[in-house]
Amino acid sequence: MEKLNALGIVTMLVNRVHSKIVIGDEGLLCIGSFNWFSATRDEKYKRYDTSMVYRGESLQAEIKTIYSSLEQRKL
Repeated sequence: MEKLNALGIVTMLVNRVHSKIVIGDEGLLCIGSFNWFSATRDEKYKRYDTSMVYRGESLQAEIKTIYSSLEQRKL
């Protein structure tokens, strides 16, 4: 997270949330359960975790709702 913050990317640790959420420019939302950096690639232990990407200006209200909810859970 420090490297992302150094690049000007805002990060937030929240309590009791498993999903990973990326919000970009109020018109992009990526949300899912996939552990992007720590997921095992070993076939024996592989899971079917996914992330979905949504785009469009109509997301702005949903993004504000998600962000407000996460703000309340911030560590």
